[in-house]
Amino acid sequence: QNLIKGLTAFSEELQKTSGPTFLADGQLSNVDLALVPWAFRYYVFEHYRGEEYVINTEKYPELRPYQEWFDHVMELDCVKRTLPDKDRY
Repeated sequence: QNLIKGLTAFSEELQKTSGPTFLADGQLSNVDLALVPWAFRYYVFEHYRGEEYVINTEKYPELRPYQEWFDHVMELDCVKRTLPDKDRY
């Protein structure tokens, strides 16, 4: 639940920006870059802990801004090049 509280706070802060990142026009900031490696690895929770650890907007609608952010940053080439292969975890 602490993770969801943190992501909810992150979502609330994202709503104060023009989105989907903390800087205008989808530019990456230090805030975005600090969360990217962690957000990428959240799939590990579901894998090892079960479906109750899935982070999705159906279960947590308050995380829509986070999900939009996640989708945006994970599609950026500059981010994709830095992420490990999921099969290695």
